[in-house]
Amino acid sequence: RISISESLSAKHRLQYQENEKSRIQLRDELETLKYSVDRTAADLESMRSQNHHLARDVKDRTNRLETVRHQREIMQQELKKSTLKTLNAEERAHQMDQLLAEEEGKVVLLEKELSTLKEKQFIHLMSSFLCIQCL
Repeated sequence: RISISESLSAKHRLQYQENEKSRIQLRDELETLKYSVDRTAADLESMRSQNHHLARDVKDRTNRLETVRHQREIMQQELKKSTLKTLNAEERAHQMDQLLAEEEGKVVLLEKELSTLKEKQFIHLMSSFLCIQCL
């Protein structure tokens, strides 16, 4: 009977030791899992923070892009206006050149007409003078 008790006691001791080893192993696994969960939570928080910063950066850059696009559109409109003004100025300069040429042509014609009238007046004066001398 003692031998059965000793045998049973030894069996229980071995089972206890195995259970203790199993408990220690499970505790170590639990600690490892807790560490993994904590690290994953920290990584998740870091990723959320990065995501928030990236979202803000995207929003800021989108706003800046819209501002730049608006400024570009304004500059394009101003360029069109100044181009039209330049063309208008060039057109006006061309028109003025044409008017000047026309006026110069009129002046030449008037000078010729004046010259012709002076000649006629001279001839008339000469003929009048000759007529007076003839008398």
